[in-house]
Amino acid sequence: MIFSILAPPQILPHCSVCSGREIGSIYEIDAAVFVHLRAPGTGARRKQMIQGQVRVALALAGVLALSACSPSEPNDAAGLKVLRNIFERAHVPANIVSFKKTMGRAATTREGEVYEYWYESEVQFPDGYDAKCAEEKERGACALLGVVTDQSFKKNEVVKSEGSLHFSKTEKGWVGEDKNSY
Repeated sequence: MIFSILAPPQILPHCSVCSGREIGSIYEIDAAVFVHLRAPGTGARRKQMIQGQVRVALALAGVLALSACSPSEPNDAAGLKVLRNIFERAHVPANIVSFKKTMGRAATTREGEVYEYWYESEVQFPDGYDAKCAEEKERGACALLGVVTDQSFKKNEVVKSEGSLHFSKTEKGWVGEDKNSY
């Protein structure tokens, strides 16, 4: 954890805690870390006040960190990663040039919470690619490219596509179509 002190350090020659060291120093006393700041009271009372403030700050930081672990809905980074993973698993030699979410919708089903994520992307095929979409039995790379029939893409061709991704909510976060948690 990083502590920043806004005021320049000052010397407290009569302080029983720091013995004249600078304000803003970090100390460990009685297994509790505290930052020495000028506070009302002296000695033990000052120590208790500062320890209490630091405990509250650490608790707040912990709550904020935990809430950041599970986003309320899948974000662009998750959508991009799902798209990349599906292309890699289908052995599609593609580079995703651009990707952005255009719309999203949360819903509750019998199986739980789900999220449908619509996107626009630009995909480049550095070595070209022959998409065998007529043979695609389940939702895969062709569906994500918006292609339904067999199609060949030239070397370095860039394809603009629109599509959707599906996520399911679990205790680990949102699980994408690539079976990974985000």
